[in-house]
Amino acid sequence: MQITVKDENKQPKTYETGSYELTWGVMEDVAKEIDLDSLKTGTQAEIMSKAWNMLKGGGTAIKGLFFDIFPQMTEAEFRTVPIKQLVQVIAEVVAYTMEELAAGDEKNAPGLR
Repeated sequence: MQITVKDENKQPKTYETGSYELTWGVMEDVAKEIDLDSLKTGTQAEIMSKAWNMLKGGGTAIKGLFFDIFPQMTEAEFRTVPIKQLVQVIAEVVAYTMEELAAGDEKNAPGLR
């Protein structure tokens, strides 16, 4: 995953991470702020509107997620993250986590589904 922000001189700065393992605590915090089920249906405009309503409540968990993924990013840099990139990173983390959970289910409890 990668994200491009602007540094204190307004110059683009890219952060990259090869992998990220979502922890239970971070997932639980994000799940309290974002209702993923409600973001599965609707037009793109409706989904973005729902996402905006969830985020404008504070987004503390989202910040925590980003600082967990990109620990070298500063608070000032986080404020320059384009929304499109923010959504993309969250989508990648959620998709990867769902794949890992599904793979774990198959491996650890093949009869449960």
